Amino acid sequence: MTGPVRRLRALPIRARLSLLVAAAVAFAVAAVSVTCWFIVQGKWYGEIDDDLRYGNVRVSLQEIQSTLANCTTEVTDGSVPLGPPHPPLPATRQGRRRLLRLRQLRRLGARRRR
Repeated sequence: MTGPVRRLRALPIRARLSLLVAAAVAFAVAAVSVTCWFIVQGKWYGEIDDDLRYGNVRVSLQEIQSTLANCTTEVTDGSVPLGPPHPPLPATRQGRRRLLRLRQLRRLGARRRR
C-alpha cells in the first residue's frame, strides 16, 4: 500500500469519520454554491433581457415630437412597409438603446394615427 493510504488506515475510526464528514460537508457547500451562482446568474440575465425586450428607456417628449414630425412614411390602409426603415444598428449598448427608442416611437406613432 502507498503512504497516504497507510496513514489513513493508521488513524482511529473517529478521526477517519471526522475526515469523511468534513469532506462531505465541503462537497455539499461547493455544490450549493455553484447551484446558487447559476440560479442568480440566470435571474440577472432574465432581468436584463426583460429590460431590453420591454424597453425601460425614457424618451423625452421633444424627441418623440421631432421624430414624428420628420417621419415621411404615412400608413393609411393598415399595411406595413417591407424592410427595415433604418440601417442595421451595431450590437452595442448604444445600438440597443436606439433600437428600443425607435420601437417606442413607432408604437406611439401607430397609436397616434388610430
